[in-house]
Amino acid sequence: MDIEPFASDAASRRPHVLIVEDQADARLMTRELLEAMGYATTCVENGREALGFLLESDRRPIVVLTDLMMPIMDGRELVAAVRANPALAAIPIVMMTASSERCLELPGIRVLRKPLSFEALLEALEAHARR
Repeated sequence: MDIEPFASDAASRRPHVLIVEDQADARLMTRELLEAMGYATTCVENGREALGFLLESDRRPIVVLTDLMMPIMDGRELVAAVRANPALAAIPIVMMTASSERCLELPGIRVLRKPLSFEALLEALEAHARR
């Protein structure tokens, strides 16, 4: 599993976001943006790695920010696996997609269209950080 963990112990006191994105440039840009906004991040490349992190880590993210279309395990499959596990089911998920495919039939999933709007991303994360 190729997981990019948050940078320091100080990060453990900040709200934590799990970024699930197969495109390296988009993953890095999202990570840099979120860390500049004060969030701790963990980055993985696909849903299988995300699920592994969620099952193995004792650190729960305030939100999983996931791409829809990825190899190995896509965003829909990740949502299904997280919702099927009672220990993980309450973790909020925000789906990012450039696709015109509808994600809205996934209950409780907020959808952000790519390219991401800074304002929409900030609003989605702040809603979960305040919980």
